[in-house]
Amino acid sequence: LRRTKVLVLVVDLSADVEHDLVVLRDEIEAFDPDLLRRPVLVALNKMDLLSRPAVAAKVAQARLKAQAEVFAISAQGGQGLDALLAAISRELERTSSANVAASA
Repeated sequence: LRRTKVLVLVVDLSADVEHDLVVLRDEIEAFDPDLLRRPVLVALNKMDLLSRPAVAAKVAQARLKAQAEVFAISAQGGQGLDALLAAISRELERTSSANVAASA
């Protein structure tokens, strides 16, 4: 886990998203506070179980709470995964570029 370059927090969209994000951050901080200095993306899974307005409301809440880029996804149906994968790729590229610049 300490070699992780990007954290993707996966949270069940049909549960209490705000509470779960707080619990995840607290657990990560207790394990290694340095991990929270890395890029963080939030994937809200099971978007297929809620209405569009409910998903939009939970995404907005999660953005405020997580202060991170938030994606609504359905792992089962595949919705939203392309955008999440693109963001992961972008963050990995950004951290790799920063590491190269720091070592130069």
